[in-house]
Amino acid sequence: LAVALACLAWIFARYGAIPCMLGSLPFLFVLVNDWQLLRHPAIAWLGGISYSLYLTHVPIGKRIINLGSRWASNDLEAILVYAVAFALILLTTIVFHRLVERTCTRRARNTYS
Repeated sequence: LAVALACLAWIFARYGAIPCMLGSLPFLFVLVNDWQLLRHPAIAWLGGISYSLYLTHVPIGKRIINLGSRWASNDLEAILVYAVAFALILLTTIVFHRLVERTCTRRARNTYS
């Protein structure tokens, strides 16, 4: 808990309130639901695509947020930029997972089994 709060404080100090609030939502949901949220099928699905998400979130998200920050002039527009970035990151992750990660995993199993 202390580490999570320290991370949120750092995000708030560096990037402001909106990214801090967006970053704290998953942690708060897990905390309020007494860890039951981790058993939800959607969370298990996110766990399945997490490596693809790890590989794609910076190249896609950084470009969208940098481009969108030039356009956003208020908090509502900034939230919209983050929402669009999230949606495009998720879409890219799904495509990458299906076309690259699954294919490579299947070929590796067939080659080395």
